[in-house]
Amino acid sequence: MKGLTKYAVLQATLELPEVGRLQRAFASLPGFTAADAPILANDAFGILVKNLDAQAAAAFQGALRSEGIGTELVPMSALPPLPPAKSVRRLACGRDALLVFDPLGRSFPVEWQHVMLVAAGNARVREFRPVTKLVRAPLSGRDPLDQPALQPQTHRREESIVKPLLEIILARGVQRFSVEVDRLLFEYLGARKQAEAWANLTLVVRDLLEHAPHALANRGAFHLQQEPPTGFDYPSKNAFFEEIIWMLWKMKG
Repeated sequence: MKGLTKYAVLQATLELPEVGRLQRAFASLPGFTAADAPILANDAFGILVKNLDAQAAAAFQGALRSEGIGTELVPMSALPPLPPAKSVRRLACGRDALLVFDPLGRSFPVEWQHVMLVAAGNARVREFRPVTKLVRAPLSGRDPLDQPALQPQTHRREESIVKPLLEIILARGVQRFSVEVDRLLFEYLGARKQAEAWANLTLVVRDLLEHAPHALANRGAFHLQQEPPTGFDYPSKNAFFEEIIWMLWKMKG
C-alpha cells in the first residue's frame, strides 16, 4: 500500500549541516527533539533520517528547505543495497588488473575497468577483544600453608576502537571487496612498503585510483590522494557505509 511506504531523507550534497538549522527543522518531526540534532549532524554522511512515512518526510524536507538545507526523498526500497562482500587479506595492483587472492594464495584478476568505487577512512567500531589477567587458583585440595598460585584467565571485553577501512566496489554493484586493512599483506608494494599500516593503505588507495582513474573516491580516499595525505574520520562504521550508499544512489540517478 502506498500509505505504508517508508522514506529516507538524503542530503543534496555531503556538506555537514549546521546543528542550529537541524534543531529548528526537527521541530516539525514527531518523535525527534532538538537534542537529536547534534547526534544526526555528527552522523550526517549522505542520509539524514530513514524510515519516515510520506507525511513526516515531506514536512521534514520542507522544514530543512526553509533552513537552506537541500534534500531529496527516496523510498527505502529504492536505496541501493551494499553489494555482497568478499573479505580480502591480500591484493596486488597489476598493470592490467587488480589481483585479489583467496585464503589459499590463489589470485584472480579484476580488470581495472570494472572498479567503480574506492572507499577508505577511519571509523570508530565496537569489537570484542580478548583480555587476560592473573587470578589466584582455588585452594581446594592443596596445603593451606602454600601460597596460592596465579593462573591466567581470559575473557572477551567489548571495546570502542578506531579502525581503518577499505572497500572496493565493482561496476553494477555485482561485488565489493571488504579489505581487512589491519591484517592486509602488503607484499606487492615491495621496496615502497612502510612500517605503518596507514602509510601502506595510502599507497594502496593511490595505486587503485591511479589504475582506475574513472572510479569514484569517497571523502576518505580523496583525502589520501592529497599532498600531504590526511586521514578522514567517520564517527561510525554506519556513517562510512551510508556515505557509500549515498554515492551509489547518486551514480544510479
